[in-house]
Amino acid sequence: MINLASKSAIEVIVYQCIYCGKKRRLVIPRTFKPSKSSDSVGLIDYVDVHRCENDELTAIICFVDANSAVRSQVKIKATHAGYIAERDFTKEKKEDPFAILGIPSPTKKEFIDVNIESKNFKARNIEGFQIKDRIRKKIYYFGKQGKGQALPTKSRLGFIDITLFLSKKVADQLYKEWEKGLKKDKRRTFPYTTTRKWVQHLADEMESIIRLDEKMLPYIAEYIDKHITTEPNEQRLIELDLLLNLTISIPWTKRDKYEQLGDVIQELFPNKPVKELADIVMSVASCIDNNEKTLLDIYNLVSKRVPLSEFLDIFGVLVAKGYVNLTKLQFTSY
Repeated sequence: MINLASKSAIEVIVYQCIYCGKKRRLVIPRTFKPSKSSDSVGLIDYVDVHRCENDELTAIICFVDANSAVRSQVKIKATHAGYIAERDFTKEKKEDPFAILGIPSPTKKEFIDVNIESKNFKARNIEGFQIKDRIRKKIYYFGKQGKGQALPTKSRLGFIDITLFLSKKVADQLYKEWEKGLKKDKRRTFPYTTTRKWVQHLADEMESIIRLDEKMLPYIAEYIDKHITTEPNEQRLIELDLLLNLTISIPWTKRDKYEQLGDVIQELFPNKPVKELADIVMSVASCIDNNEKTLLDIYNLVSKRVPLSEFLDIFGVLVAKGYVNLTKLQFTSY
C-alpha cells in the first residue's frame, strides 16, 4: 500500500491484466504526469511487473490515454526484442476487432542507441558502462566502452543487461585482495563479488521502476564510481534507490515527525556540521504534507550549500528511520 500525504493530489488507474486476469492499481501523483506522450498516438506507457500467468514474474506495458484509461497492454519477453501480444497485427484494420474499437496497435521497435553525457565524469574506479534495456527498447552508453575489466550482469527477470567496465588498476587491486582472501577461505570463488552486488542491485531496480528518467544515469554512474570498491550495505542501497527515483518520487512527512526530528538530528548525525544539519532540517520542513515537490525539488532548496552525496547520505537515514516517507509511481494489487 502506498502512503500518501494527500489523496487529492493523485490519480488512480485500475486495469485488469488480460494475461492473468488480476486487477492492478496505479497511483499517479499529478505532478508525475509527463507533458509529452510516449508515442505517436498520444499514449503514455507505464511498466507493471507482477506475478502473472503460472505465477511467473512478468513485465506488462500499459498504454494509458489522456483520460487515464488503459487502452492497450503488451507482455514483454525478456529473451526477445519485441512484444508478445494476444493479437494479430498482420490483419487489415477492418478485420482487427481491436482496431475497430479504437484500441491502438503497439508496434515492435528496434533498439535505440542512447549516448549519455559523460563530459564532466571524473572516473576513479570505473571507465563506463553499457545498459541494454529490453523494456524501453534502448541501449545506453556511458563513458569509455570496452576498456578495463568488463563485468556483465543480468537483472532478475532478464530485461536489463548491464556491462560495467572496471578500471584496470582497480580490477587488479580487487583481484589481488581476492587472491589473499582465497588462501584463508576457499569458498570465496569470485574476485569481483562486491562490485557485482552494486551492478546487480541497479539492474534489478531499473527493471522494476515504472518510468526511467534518463537524466539521472550520469549521477548514478558517479555514485557507483565512488562506492563500488566497498561492500554495499542497506544504507548505501537506499541512497542508490533515492538517486534513481530522485525526479519521480515525492518525499513527505507529518508535522509531529518533523518536530521529533529536531530533537534527534544531531544524535543521528554526530559528525555532520551543524550548518549542514540546519539546512537539512529546513528541507524536511518543506516535506510536511508535501504532495507536489519531488525529491529533486527538495534537494534544490539546499543544493548550493549541501553536496548531492551528503544530501543522499542524510535523507537515506531519514527514510530508513521513518522520519521521511516517499510516494513513488508503482502498481499494487487491487
